[in-house]
Amino acid sequence: MCIPKQKGGMGFRDLHCFNLAMLARQCWRLLQAPNSLRVSVLRAKYYPSGDLLSCDLKKDSSFTWQSLWDGILVF
Repeated sequence: MCIPKQKGGMGFRDLHCFNLAMLARQCWRLLQAPNSLRVSVLRAKYYPSGDLLSCDLKKDSSFTWQSLWDGILVF
């Protein structure tokens, strides 16, 4: 189903890969706008050291942070 139409497939995207790419894009935005409100909130709770790429995943993390963590792993 994920094969391009030109090769006889249906042309659907691989949703798992597409989702990881969008999560990585959100992580990129966190890195590019370090003074935004959402970065301040996430930094206070999940990476107080200020380094997004070297933070650890906490056991009691929210679903949103766990999803963003998958995007960080793409880097």
